[in-house]
Amino acid sequence: MPEGESVHIGWEVIDPAAVGASSTPVSVRDGEPFVRWSAAGGFMPLGRYLDERIELLRHPPERA
Repeated sequence: MPEGESVHIGWEVIDPAAVGASSTPVSVRDGEPFVRWSAAGGFMPLGRYLDERIELLRHPPERA
């Protein structure tokens, strides 16, 4: 794999019709979408998650 290429480990297809309060890694609670980065992590609002990911793309940590 070329250096810098994205790798998706343990990915899974998400069925939008099956997303609910107890689904993972995406859930909907009180009408708001939430995501969980890893099985050990907690859920965070989708908007905050996307903001964080975009910021990391725009300003990656040194030597990332």
